[in-house]
Amino acid sequence: MRLTFLFFTVCLAIYFIFNLESVQLRLNEKLNRGKLAGIESCVISSGSELVSKQTIRNHCSSQFHIQFYFDRMAEGKAGPIERDNVVFLEGDLNNFTSDKVTTWLEFEFRVYDEDGEENESNAEAFVWIEPNSSSEFSVRLPNVNPETIKDLPFCARDAEQGQRFSCMGWGISSQKGVNL
Repeated sequence: MRLTFLFFTVCLAIYFIFNLESVQLRLNEKLNRGKLAGIESCVISSGSELVSKQTIRNHCSSQFHIQFYFDRMAEGKAGPIERDNVVFLEGDLNNFTSDKVTTWLEFEFRVYDEDGEENESNAEAFVWIEPNSSSEFSVRLPNVNPETIKDLPFCARDAEQGQRFSCMGWGISSQKGVNL
């Protein structure tokens, strides 16, 4: 019995010694999901000269961020910009929370034709908006033809769903982030 316990302990010690980084990463994922500390630890352990720091931060964010339902994590102004026949939604977003970092957003871009028919395009983007601060963003809008939005005004904010004609609008449909 004692020999079995000693053998098990030695095997466990060898496993931890040779897999220490793997154990630390798994432990970090379990303990720090939804926390900035998880992203920080991941970034430190993922240090590489082969990819940019932003790429590493985005990768680590995707492992640790959680869905948030607060309205004040990403608000701002934006508009469509055409470059090389591709439409982007660009602007500034504010995070009005005091204890959350916004790390990922899903955008909705809607175009209403003269009959009120809606054409929606969704796009996702990694962002980094610290508490009580703002950040610029740019996201490619797939399936938006530059000709359909040329000289098109934004819809009135108070317009009901069936009262939008020959206009466009955007919004944030989903947001993720971490707590400080």
